[in-house]
Amino acid sequence: MTKKGFDIDKGMENVKANFAVEGMEFSKQEEELIKRRKRGEITQDQFAEEVKRLYGPK
Repeated sequence: MTKKGFDIDKGMENVKANFAVEGMEFSKQEEELIKRRKRGEITQDQFAEEVKRLYGPK
């Protein structure tokens, strides 16, 4: 559980199920990045930079 009683693992399972309905899925790397942000291990700016690094122009 994190702040305000939010269970990140349960939340991620719900999001993954919703994505699966649409035929999409998260990689382990994407899932861990989201969890790190939710746990407060990285800032929003760090999260955005990591997403840009992973998926921005090569």
